[in-house]
Amino acid sequence: MVVGPQQQPLGTGPDEPRRVAVIGAGAAGLCAARHLAAAGVPCTVFEQTGNVGGTWVYNERVGMDQFGLPVHSSMYRNLRINIPKHVMCYPDFPFKKGGRSYATHQEIRDYLKNYAQHFDLHQYVQHYTHVKRVTPQGSRWSVLVEDLKTGRVSEEVFDAVLVCNGHYSVPYTPTVPNMSLYGGVSLHSHDYREPEPFAGADVVVLGAKASGLDIALEVAKVANNVFLSHNGDLVPSRLPDNVQQVKGIKEATEDGFVLLDGTTVRASAVIFATGYEFSFPFLAPECGVRVVHNRVVPLYKHMLHRERPTMALIGIPYCVVPFVIFHYQIRYFLSLFLGRVALPSKEQMEREEDADMQKHLLQFPARHTHKMGDLQWPYLHDLAAAGDFEDDMWPVVQEVYDAVEEDRKNLLTVYRSIEYNVTGRETYERVLPPSAGLLPKQAQQQQQHLQQHLQQRLQQQPVQIK
Repeated sequence: MVVGPQQQPLGTGPDEPRRVAVIGAGAAGLCAARHLAAAGVPCTVFEQTGNVGGTWVYNERVGMDQFGLPVHSSMYRNLRINIPKHVMCYPDFPFKKGGRSYATHQEIRDYLKNYAQHFDLHQYVQHYTHVKRVTPQGSRWSVLVEDLKTGRVSEEVFDAVLVCNGHYSVPYTPTVPNMSLYGGVSLHSHDYREPEPFAGADVVVLGAKASGLDIALEVAKVANNVFLSHNGDLVPSRLPDNVQQVKGIKEATEDGFVLLDGTTVRASAVIFATGYEFSFPFLAPECGVRVVHNRVVPLYKHMLHRERPTMALIGIPYCVVPFVIFHYQIRYFLSLFLGRVALPSKEQMEREEDADMQKHLLQFPARHTHKMGDLQWPYLHDLAAAGDFEDDMWPVVQEVYDAVEEDRKNLLTVYRSIEYNVTGRETYERVLPPSAGLLPKQAQQQQQHLQQHLQQRLQQQPVQIK
């Protein structure tokens, strides 16, 4: 293996197989096992539940599981994905043809189960195994695990560790002054499962990103009023009549909240759709991984431990096509691990990190330095070039991603009724629902805007529109 400066070669002899620990059997962990196995690298995937699929495994339970560990999944009962499944998938394992573009969480879980079965990954997964501690041991890694069924604790030593525990399981809840006075129901979106408990209520949803918008629309079907509280630009799409956009929360009162503009709202429930924290409680301090102002350090290319490059944290970037990101990050790690490519010098890695940080700061606040959006495409191409592996994402993925972003912005309440059919590497069909009544005048405006946008690039990337 080609290693970074001051890093010892892996293993203790040329004939010893090098072993990799994978933490988590969700979409990232399964992807890691698939590519490690294909490369002939022995791996063990530690999964603390009895299923594969990670956050995509819906669990009615909230709080603690049967073993006293926090429930991992943040899925709610009616969740459907917000990008079409045919561009969300791993590039080497497409979804079966047919079905709705915007799949349910059950369909995504089934897809991951089929992925695991197709590549025979279950043999590498140890279920009901909780990783308690990861500690560097020379050039290798000590992994302390507990069998949750028996309570037995054991230690294994690995040559590399891939952290695939996800980052949508540890809720971030902001401090609200006087919250102890509030007499209503309060929960984080992590613990939201269904709208029925909010029937007839006045509800504040704090946060207007993906989960906040989704939950606000769902709760509005049964609630009296929903106050979508946030400090960003107004959501341009038409919203249900009982959903009102208001400013962020300044402080709580006994029966509601004072907002930042001085107005007040009365509400019997508040749902904090305020995001999640990066959390790696099993990494010992000696690992040197820290979260500083929502940035995980010291990471090279948002994934590789710069000081100890036999550890990688997979899936840190967000606002991305996640399964594609995993597919690229794992192969980049493998290229390094197998000695196909060399790491740059420590100084060069630091320079690249600084340059990357400046790119992010041009678009996002400092606490969002792992946010990608449009930056994900050059990031993927860079990983493929640096790792010297096939850049196998079809260009149509970016095309559809951009088109869907426009749909979500302008047709929030109905965009999942629009179907996207991938017809080639660079082409797709955007099919409006057959009933014109499902889409208001905004749909016509959106369609005209899209047509104008497409005409400008038609010669390079032809797109079929129905």
